[in-house]
Amino acid sequence: RKGVAGYLKKGAGKVFGQAAKPPLTFFANDLDTGILVSRDFPEAETPLALAIKGGDNGEGHGHDDCGSFCILLGERFRIGDPGVPVYFTDTQAAAKSSYAHPVPLVDGRMQATGKKGFAKVIECNEGNDGTTSIAYDLSSAYELKEPEKLTRSCTHDRKERFIRITDTFEFSKPTAFESALTSFAVPEKVSENVWRMDGLRVEFHGQGGKLVFRHEELDIRMRNEKKVQRLSCSLAEKATRGSIGVTIIPEEVE
Repeated sequence: RKGVAGYLKKGAGKVFGQAAKPPLTFFANDLDTGILVSRDFPEAETPLALAIKGGDNGEGHGHDDCGSFCILLGERFRIGDPGVPVYFTDTQAAAKSSYAHPVPLVDGRMQATGKKGFAKVIECNEGNDGTTSIAYDLSSAYELKEPEKLTRSCTHDRKERFIRITDTFEFSKPTAFESALTSFAVPEKVSENVWRMDGLRVEFHGQGGKLVFRHEELDIRMRNEKKVQRLSCSLAEKATRGSIGVTIIPEEVE
């Protein structure tokens, strides 16, 4: 994540040479990686930026993280994929699992490991109104069979200053569904469905039932020696269809 973070920072052209003036949107789908990098306007005083990936879970040193993302505000990582753990320890497996990433759980089940767990890009668009959006089909990542499906959509709105990520599902029978955010900052509850995480206002919304939250500190060792905080959001009751989404808005800059 360090390389992505550097690329997203304001003045990222200095990282890649003076001639490299990075575009607002970078999308790569070679080998079905489905990588999107979405930066803020160059004139933004405190840039809000996003990187999100598709791909599969069969890469070398790969984590089970289809649909995982990073969000930066200013020049610092705030919410998303926690990055590199300490390998060859008793917490390595937990750190590489999808439970330690900002991706859903389906009936308590994590993503499939190996090449069989993958995300497919449905569409990726850059609008004239300052928005960039992408949608993934995550059905195969959870080994869902048609007509069951799970999609993740993401929109970065530079003018209105927010990033919105929504997971939408359809199952053949009532099923428990949970999404999650990860960060190195302890989340603070603001109101019923609103939290604060590291200078960002996090507003959850859903369809299919009441939202239930759970915060925990994960027992994994990270290379940066920080503690990973996981904030889960689930539907209180099992459902055959519904969604859980989150709108992330800059609140303050440190």
